[in-house]
Amino acid sequence: MRHRITHLTMGLALFLASFANQGLAQIQVAGSGWQAVSTTAPAVAIDNNGTKYIAWNLAGSNQILVATSPANTNTWTLLGSSEGGAGVVGGTNWTAGTNASPALAFDSQSNQIWLAYKGQSTPTDGILFTWWTGTN
Repeated sequence: MRHRITHLTMGLALFLASFANQGLAQIQVAGSGWQAVSTTAPAVAIDNNGTKYIAWNLAGSNQILVATSPANTNTWTLLGSSEGGAGVVGGTNWTAGTNASPALAFDSQSNQIWLAYKGQSTPTDGILFTWWTGTN
C-alpha cells in the first residue's frame, strides 16, 4: 500500500506541475490613478453575474478597500464611496479598519457581497461585518 501511495503522490505532483506553464497571467489589480497595494492577503468573491470583487487592507493604513471588475474583463473600479474616499469601506460616521486580511463572500439568495474583518483596536478587535447590496 505504501508503494502505491508514493506513486500516487508523485503522479499528482507531476499532474499539478503540468499546469504551471499553461499561460496563466499575473495582472495587477489597478484602475485610473490607483493600484491595489497591501501587506496582507486580499479576499475575492464572484457574484452570479460573474462580477469579481476584491478586498484588501491598504498598505500603510488600516483602511479596507474594495474594487470590482465586470465578468470577462480585467478592468477594475473602486467600489462606491464613503467618508474615507472611493473604494474605502465605510458608512455614516464609520470606516472599516483592520491590520489583518479581510474576508469576502457572495450570498446568492440576497444577491449581496459580505465583508468580514477583525476590528483594529480594543474594544473593537472583535469580528465585524458589513455587506454591499449593489448600490450601498
